[in-house]
Amino acid sequence: MPRIAFLAVVVAALVPALVALPSAQSAAPRRVEGRVVADDTGDPLVNAKVGFSTTAAAHATLTDGEGRFAIDTTPGIARLAVTKAGYARRDVALQAGRVVGDVRLARTAVITGRISYANGEAAVNVAVSAGVPVPGSQSSFSVRATSVTDDQGEFRLSGLSEERVVVAAQVFGARNVMRYFPGVESLSDAELLDLKAGNESDRIDLSLPESADGSIIVDGGTMFIATPPLRPPGPDEQVTVVRGRVVSATGGVVAGALVRLTQQARSGGATTRSDRDGRFAFADVVPGPFLIGASKNGFSSEGSPFGRLITVTATGADAELTLTPWGSVTGRVVDELGEPVQGAAMQLLRLQFKDGQRRLVSAFTRTTDDRGVFRIFGVAPGQYILSASAGDVSTAELPGYTRTFYPGVTDA
Repeated sequence: MPRIAFLAVVVAALVPALVALPSAQSAAPRRVEGRVVADDTGDPLVNAKVGFSTTAAAHATLTDGEGRFAIDTTPGIARLAVTKAGYARRDVALQAGRVVGDVRLARTAVITGRISYANGEAAVNVAVSAGVPVPGSQSSFSVRATSVTDDQGEFRLSGLSEERVVVAAQVFGARNVMRYFPGVESLSDAELLDLKAGNESDRIDLSLPESADGSIIVDGGTMFIATPPLRPPGPDEQVTVVRGRVVSATGGVVAGALVRLTQQARSGGATTRSDRDGRFAFADVVPGPFLIGASKNGFSSEGSPFGRLITVTATGADAELTLTPWGSVTGRVVDELGEPVQGAAMQLLRLQFKDGQRRLVSAFTRTTDDRGVFRIFGVAPGQYILSASAGDVSTAELPGYTRTFYPGVTDA
């Protein structure tokens, strides 16, 4: 498959910034202190995140060089969540005292694999989860970790503890499809994976039925376009053929592209695949105005995702559809100690000018995994600015980091 040059990026350490935690305005806060250590070695864990959430906001702090933390909790908070990249999350119950002692984090268990369709193509943006079956239920499981497949169909589930879990993949669209590893439709038939701290269960691969609902990738996200059948011709109506070819903007033809022909007035349509020469044909088409478009994983469509206007006459119509190979940006986010930052929000930004003012407009967003690794796909050729910001709470609530732009500066 033709592709544009691959872009590799490694983001420098997030830049330290001093930000104070806001104090509670109602009842007096309760300060809780403790230390976070590795379960296997007892060594202190630096920059572990300790926090809690209320209906109003999320609050968090980071452990210091000795693994120690101190956080002011609001009334009614009974548990603290402790997380660090490469380790399983632990929830700590708060007792009457102010010191929780040592919080021991075990190394995370990891599950990796690939989701594909029956035709071998990567299944992109598929929701994957690992969970523990609910006793007595034939269809429910308690989710422990979630992920989404990338443009290669690959996924990574982390933050898992030692227990037995099932892995499920679900596609949302005109019809929802659920499959459990090793490729079964029923939860009761799913294989239980026996997870161990620090171990990786790899090659947990699943095959899904070939997508028939016309899902396409737009700016790295999935759009579903339902295509009802074409209206059958009347007894006195003339029919014709729409032919064409799918080509790449960088040269050559595109085989296996999904081509969609949609009646503009009645919304009915038909789909087919381009052959090895990039050619396609729709037979028994009643003349009139149509929208025609093509899509394939690894390519961006020209113009609107719904296609472009084409007029089919009594002699038929010919159309050449152009797809542009997209690119990917990959890299890794580390802190000032060189350790991975999990959950950092990575943004590709386009530079735009309006009324003489420079603006940064978000084009793509992804988050880093337990290795600090990210992959942004579906990127059209062009110039972008890459930024990293700390996790799932606002910068003001997470002392120590501020938004950073590649290659490690605070100003774009």
